[in-house]
Amino acid sequence: CSEGDCGACTILKYFPKYNNFIPINSCITSVSEQDCSSLITIEGLTENKSLHCIQESMINSHGTQCGFCTPGHVMSIAGLVEKKIDNRSSNISEKEVKDSLTGNLCRCTGYTSIIKAGTAINIKDTESLKKRYLKETETDNINISFEQPVQIITNNTSYFAPKKLSEAFNYLSDNPKAKITGALTDIGVIQNKNHLAFNHRLSLHLIDEMYQVTLKNSKVTVGARVTINTFRKFLKDHIPQFSHYLNIFASPQIKNIATVIGNIANASPVGDSPTPLFVLDAKLSLDSVKGKRIIDLRKFYTSYKNMDLRPNEII
Repeated sequence: CSEGDCGACTILKYFPKYNNFIPINSCITSVSEQDCSSLITIEGLTENKSLHCIQESMINSHGTQCGFCTPGHVMSIAGLVEKKIDNRSSNISEKEVKDSLTGNLCRCTGYTSIIKAGTAINIKDTESLKKRYLKETETDNINISFEQPVQIITNNTSYFAPKKLSEAFNYLSDNPKAKITGALTDIGVIQNKNHLAFNHRLSLHLIDEMYQVTLKNSKVTVGARVTINTFRKFLKDHIPQFSHYLNIFASPQIKNIATVIGNIANASPVGDSPTPLFVLDAKLSLDSVKGKRIIDLRKFYTSYKNMDLRPNEII
């Protein structure tokens, strides 16, 4: 679909800040966004010609017909299996399978046999993909890469992923038209459909402080790289209504990597996060080499797709 809607392109991604393999849509991401990641595609589930437990279960439950969507369903449930193993949980419930598949579409089977395949898996008899693939050498290499900034410059394009916020400010000063990209869950669609290219891109994915979400004096502070799923889990014990709201929109693949701040900065009139944040009187910290501005989110949007965000500022 090239929009992150059907889920047929689902792969599993490990990143130091996620701590496990999680399902994502590969069709709307970019190679640069996979820096410091370990990726598993459908071909990586088998081991020594033995099928993964969900592949075996799909066969036994007759969970496929035309087969177009099957790899995506398999990868999404494989991600659920990883989560259950990591939590040392019991076997998978029907609700858990349904929740994990909200980003996967099927036009043939009616989902019943696919759900049956998920619930039939015996977690205790399954070895995790994390244990199989993330050996000490692999994780060491990923962690070493995470500590190194990345800069790519050609004749008319540049890409920069700094380690420090100060380096990001300097890059924006030199490239005022640069696009700050998060997970590309919306920009990726625009690139696919409109064939747009951004000549200068800044990624904050290597800056540790951008992943922090904290609670102090009844105030929640959210970094620019905090994903919707991380934010949802954090709010569960603090603002459960907001956590529930975040739970019922978007797919797991989107929420696993889409950022709260990216959803705000995208300035879409159908954005999901800004609405409850308006109600909660949220404020934005807009930082630059000139210092910091604190503004009300309600005053941030000036018109359609226009914001009170200066060229050298980062939320």
